[in-house]
Amino acid sequence: MTLLPATARQIDTQVAQAQIDGRTPSLVLGVVRDGTLVHLATAGEHPRPDADLQYRVGSISKTMTATLIMQLRDAGQLSLDDPLERHLPGTAAGALTVRQLLGHASGMQREPEGDWWERSAGADLARLLDGLNADKIAYP
Repeated sequence: MTLLPATARQIDTQVAQAQIDGRTPSLVLGVVRDGTLVHLATAGEHPRPDADLQYRVGSISKTMTATLIMQLRDAGQLSLDDPLERHLPGTAAGALTVRQLLGHASGMQREPEGDWWERSAGADLARLLDGLNADKIAYP
């Protein structure tokens, strides 16, 4: 499945303009249909964007996480008052609720152990949960 050439050109133009207007070093946008990348639009040079380039998203990940959790709540797949244990069994912070975590009212420290800015290399959920213990709850 592909995009119409006119649609692809319009997306490419909008990505290039967004990169200029936003004064970002580079920008990449992928159009995915049924799990397949059908178009890739790139702009900028530093770093040179391609389909495999990963950008650090920083604090915007909090907004994305909250949005996805609220969608799960709306779909009836979780409640904001669920304890974390219901979704991550065996975690040391299992008594904390989804609501507390989303509202930054859980008492949890924000960073996992290790180099904060370099933790993405090889980091995964199991490793993150292994580092979670009662000492990470700084404030009851």
